[in-house]
Order: sequence, then C-alpha cells, then structure tokens
Amino acid sequence: MGCTLNIAGLGFHLESPVPLDLHPHYIPYLDESKDPDVFIRVLSDPPEYPSDAPVFFNGRMAVYQTSQGWFREHRIWKWAEKDPENPCLIPESDGSYSLRVPPARLPFLANQCEFLWLLAPEARLAERRRLILHSASVVLDGKAYAFFGPARIGKSTHAAQWTTTLCAAPLTGDRTVLEWREDGSFLAYGSPFCGSSGLCLQERAPLGGLCLLGQAAENRIELLSPARAFRELYAQTIVNTWDSAQSSLLCDELTALIETYPIYHLDCRLGPEGALLCAGVLRSGKLA
Repeated sequence: MGCTLNIAGLGFHLESPVPLDLHPHYIPYLDESKDPDVFIRVLSDPPEYPSDAPVFFNGRMAVYQTSQGWFREHRIWKWAEKDPENPCLIPESDGSYSLRVPPARLPFLANQCEFLWLLAPEARLAERRRLILHSASVVLDGKAYAFFGPARIGKSTHAAQWTTTLCAAPLTGDRTVLEWREDGSFLAYGSPFCGSSGLCLQERAPLGGLCLLGQAAENRIELLSPARAFRELYAQTIVNTWDSAQSSLLCDELTALIETYPIYHLDCRLGPEGALLCAGVLRSGKLA
C-alpha cells in the first residue's frame, strides 16, 4: 500500500504494509499523479544498528554515518540507545530509504503532525536546492512574502494582518520552503510543517521579499547588512550540521538569497500599521 506526498514539487512516496492514516495537515499534499523523487518503505522488522558511535545526538535523535548515508534513530518513546522501540530512518543501497517502526506504534505515529520529520524532509529537499525557513508567508499580487524569526515573535500574527488589511492570501503559518531556481530567483511553497497555525496550503508563488520580525512599542523598519541577514536567516533554517555537503549548499543558497533580495528587519506593535509599513517597503524595495 502506498501514497505520494507532493512537497515543494518533490514526490515523497511511502510504501507501507498497512494503510497510513495521515494527519490532516498532510492530506492536501497527497498527489498520486506525482512521480516519486524519494522512495521510502515503512517496515516493521528491527534495524541493524551501526557499530560506531553516533556523529550527532541531541537527546531526541542520534545520527550514525554508514557507507550508504546517514542512519537516524529517533528516540521518541525510549531514551535508551538502540532500543527496538525507536523508529529509524535507514538509507538503502538502491538510493531509497526504509523507515523501521514497531508495528504497534505505526498507526499512532502516522497520524501525528510530526510524522514527516521522521523522513528527514529537510535533507531530501536540500539535495534538490530547497531549504525550509522558519517563517509565515502570504501571497499578494502574485508574489510571496515571508516573515521569519524565532518562535513566538508574532510571525503568524503579522501574516494575518496582511490578510485582513491588504487582502493577501495565506500561504503557510510556520515553515516556508524556498526553492533556488536556475535563473537565481526563488520560489516559495506552502508546506505541511505548519506548527500550531494549521495553515498548510499546497500553493506556490515567486518570492517577492523577506522580513525579520521583532516586537517594539513603535513601528520601524531597516535594511539588514548582508552579514547580519545571513546570520538571522541561517538561525531560522533547518540544517543537518553533521552533513558538510548540505551545510555548504545551504550557505550557497542563503548567499544567493541575500544577493537577490533585500532583507529587512521590522520591529512592530500589534495592529495594521506594521503590516502597511512592511508591505510598502517589501513591495517597492525601498525604505521611505
């Protein structure tokens, strides 16, 4: 039994011994007409662990290096190392992947909004010139505008001001996928990685601008220097730091992004005035 998810133009095909009751966030991304780019078999037999120590561990995930690629152990229910209850994503010799999940856990796990993170989507997207930016985004007059920053800074709130004040269309509430195109421009995609916002539209638009958000008693906007723009963007992307090739590609993508688009910083208070100020600058590319 299989299904294909179309995420940012890439087909993630899942083969499973039982039907997968996916989380509602994923339903808009089901696309059986999409040719698979990434093939993942969901298996119930326990994995054979590498003998070496992990190259990365953060308490919730351990990463091992193998001759085929990066072996990921997700310690969701158990804190113990190499426990048979831990789901594992394993690269196979034919270029596909297997997700090893205990049979009793699979129905519950597939219905969680975190399920796709077990498939390392950031790595598969990065291999194809795409990055995941922690941002809310909208579409206005055919172009996408992304508002990035740390958690609880007000990204989705600011995006909602664009929709109510400027009649912009929502794109995504928490994670925007940006594709670096051959002509140097970027496309923005909605994604199912939408956090608590619930905004996960299967749409895309040419990127029109980006803005780092902050909070303040008064509204003000400034152009970031290239160095600061790089630091702020890098901090809000998902990168596998143990993978030097992926890290290098991300740096190239962010450099291209900064060279193509001015990156602004908006400090604002709640209300439509901040959205109007931001829209005026991002759409014109000029500070007042």
